[in-house]
Amino acid sequence: MNEIKLNSEGKNYFVTDINNNNKYSRAKTDAGLDATQEQILAHYDKLGGYIHDEAGNKVKHGSFWKNENINMAKKRKQGERWLLIKKISEHPVISGLTVIVIVYIVSSFFKW
Repeated sequence: MNEIKLNSEGKNYFVTDINNNNKYSRAKTDAGLDATQEQILAHYDKLGGYIHDEAGNKVKHGSFWKNENINMAKKRKQGERWLLIKKISEHPVISGLTVIVIVYIVSSFFKW
């Protein structure tokens, strides 16, 4: 059997790309070019691929995808926060106040 070994949190898991509609190849594409083995494993899990551990025990479907989904939500939330901060900091009034505060801090530091 053509098994592919993937590592997640120090444990080895095995998947296959034969007789399963190329789920491994699709998972690699879905996960992206810079995807880690854990991310590929999660996307393979999302596609319903068969995963087993080193002992041959079947891994419950959704186990890896659930964790990846949580991680992706955290990254989206963090990105939204930075976008909000960027929007606020680009506002003309905020930009002007920022300059005034910086000048005040520098002048206080050098006792101008």
